[in-house]
Amino acid sequence: MSELMDTVRAGHKGQTVRLLDTMTDAERRAHMPELKALRKELRATRWDAPGRRAYPSLYVAGIVCQTGASAVAAWIAASDMRWPSTSPALLLRLLGDRPAEWLGDLAQRLAQRPVSSGVSYPLMSGLVRLAGCPVPTTEAYVRGWVDDLEVNRERGGTLLDRLRSDPHLEPMAGALFETNDIGGRLIWSADKGPDGWIGALALVCAEGRLDRKVVVERVCGTAAAGRHHGRQPGLPEPAHRPRPHAGGTPRAGRGLAGARLGRAVDGGRARPVRPR
Repeated sequence: MSELMDTVRAGHKGQTVRLLDTMTDAERRAHMPELKALRKELRATRWDAPGRRAYPSLYVAGIVCQTGASAVAAWIAASDMRWPSTSPALLLRLLGDRPAEWLGDLAQRLAQRPVSSGVSYPLMSGLVRLAGCPVPTTEAYVRGWVDDLEVNRERGGTLLDRLRSDPHLEPMAGALFETNDIGGRLIWSADKGPDGWIGALALVCAEGRLDRKVVVERVCGTAAAGRHHGRQPGLPEPAHRPRPHAGGTPRAGRGLAGARLGRAVDGGRARPVRPR
């Protein structure tokens, strides 16, 4: 057995990374048969001590030693590979020397995975940044974008501030109202002004960062769809705060959120806010 395989089995992730850094692409590829065999072996005992010990190192080694973007995406998103704790920053460093086209292909393949695959948004967005490729607008990527803007306090400021600084605001905002079951998330924070989605999106439109006409057309189309699938967007809103699935169906919740944003943007209530 090779030194790399001994290290992977022992669960020494740091040493595994150091060994991978010293290898050529051909040397890495040569280890894939053994890595696949170990993965098959551990599937039967993944919760036993040997499996818990080896999986994080196996996860990293399998990603780095494969050459095809399709194979790497499958390894990352596999159900038996979801729990190892590996920072996206480490994976981005290890994959960062691949060609930009390859990185973009991997980003798109990961973004096309279902939300249930649990693919890390920081990993996907980091690949997009390294590749300089168009941002994916799949459900998994849009939901990851929403989550990141809501909880990533390292960016500081309000949601409005984070939207202002987002380099992909236009395509992501356009995809937002095409994503099923997202409307309730947007409505839930509607009373937070610039720290809620409806208020923040209306304000970036007022500031000219998003095309107001395009946004109104997009959200009006969404609201029209919602009228056929749930609560009428024009009806008085309930006194209680809507839950994430407000509206009864994914499309209805999306339609209600679209209607509220459409009123905020088209009604002229949103005024530009001076950046702090």
